[in-house]
Amino acid sequence: RGDVFFFSSRRRHTRCSGVSWARRCVQETGIEKARLCSVKNAFLGYFVKQVEIFGKNVSVDLPKKILESFNPETECNILLDPQQILKEEEIGLLRKLHSQFNASSFQLVEQGLTDFQFKDFRDDALVVKKYKCQRNTGTITNSFTDCEVVLTIDEYVLITDINKENEGQQTRVPQIKFKCSHAKATIRDKEPLIVDVAVTKPGLLINSHNKYILKFELLDRVGEFMFYVNQDIKK
Repeated sequence: RGDVFFFSSRRRHTRCSGVSWARRCVQETGIEKARLCSVKNAFLGYFVKQVEIFGKNVSVDLPKKILESFNPETECNILLDPQQILKEEEIGLLRKLHSQFNASSFQLVEQGLTDFQFKDFRDDALVVKKYKCQRNTGTITNSFTDCEVVLTIDEYVLITDINKENEGQQTRVPQIKFKCSHAKATIRDKEPLIVDVAVTKPGLLINSHNKYILKFELLDRVGEFMFYVNQDIKK
């Protein structure tokens, strides 16, 4: 099923993104620790050199002692504390999903996210509506192919073709995927069961434009689909 592959792919991508973010934070923690160590050593070297040139000075002893007691690792952990950077609800959610999750350091955050696996759940919980309909795959003349349209709770539209030659099974990956915020659906005046969907995907320099033609079996399905896709226009 195309929608199952879509949701499982999104879950994998979410986990990998979290691991990548935590790993980057671990690297930045190491860089910050090295920077603080360099600053500390530079000032200590300056104080030593000052004593060698000008002799012992009481005014130097106090800042030198303070600097010697400065611990770059402790200071770095305070500056880059996951519990200060992450929101309470984010930490609470991670602990709810993973009982062994520890947010005391980014190393432990990375390890927790790496070990974390999403629990199985019903993908239907992420689906608002499903429709069996047809989409036009012709270029010059109309040629309609059976497909399934899935509307998701995060406002995606997934269109997956149904392979008649393979006992009506769907292909694994949706042929078409777009956000409702990028689309506008209109009904044809003389063909109320046919919906034209114009999709404009924002690009870095130029937007891409696509048009899809869907044929439904019932008018109430058309109304539901139109309401879902065009909801951003009504806001």
